[in-house]
Amino acid sequence: MGQKPGRTERIAELVGRLLATKPPSRNTAETLRGVLGFARAQCFGRCGAIALHYLADIVSGRTTRVEEEGADLLRFWPTYVAEAKPRTISTRDTRRPVVIFTDGAEEGAGTNTSVGVGAVMIDPEQTDTRDLLGQHPHKKLKKNGAEGRETFGGLVPPSVVEAWRRERGTTKVIHQAELYPALLALRQWGGTLEGRRLILFVDNEPARAALVKGTTTAAASARIVNEFWALAARLSIYLWVERVASKSNPADDPSRNEWAWLKAKGFVVRVCRELDGF
Repeated sequence: MGQKPGRTERIAELVGRLLATKPPSRNTAETLRGVLGFARAQCFGRCGAIALHYLADIVSGRTTRVEEEGADLLRFWPTYVAEAKPRTISTRDTRRPVVIFTDGAEEGAGTNTSVGVGAVMIDPEQTDTRDLLGQHPHKKLKKNGAEGRETFGGLVPPSVVEAWRRERGTTKVIHQAELYPALLALRQWGGTLEGRRLILFVDNEPARAALVKGTTTAAASARIVNEFWALAARLSIYLWVERVASKSNPADDPSRNEWAWLKAKGFVVRVCRELDGF
């Protein structure tokens, strides 16, 4: 499913008109919001939802000036629609979905906190998963780990955490901490995930809801979500996001620098260059 002829040009025209009008026209904003809603449904992923929320603020009168940050949200759309892949539905891909678990942990109090994140990836096309389900596997695990079983974990750099805090105006950043490893997982395992179905498990309901909707009210979180879906679209990943109870989440361990169980199960520990060591 792709865009109908002229929709890309129509979006560019409406964005240009809205940015050129001061104060921004509510009617133009409402028209653009409707057009973007249709366009978004024809593309891979759930990109650009943060712009729809911004347009809703203009329509309601809550926003009466388009600042540079808002203009950037709107300028994203003409380029994205022109380059975005059509949404395709394959009936021939019989490969089982990749499964990824992610977790974020904020330890300490106030500004004296450390933020750890972790992720676990299982590709059932490359590994026998019976032992993970409490069953007897057909193949013994190699001493150096099993193919299709990987994990990473580390501390979010203090500069990133401070940027989140400044934007939110609060010391608590657990929402960003739960979303960030989902983005890092796509970056880390993009080669495996491209063109595949993926089931992503998170153990935080607000984070799950933000990923499903494609945005959230917190600007710092919305940027992470938008980048997540933009990358998922480039990789043509068919995504399902679900919640897992914390006690059943294997990514809880690497987010807290605990590796014993994962190593015993043959998971290969990978280095994520965007994280600091524990």
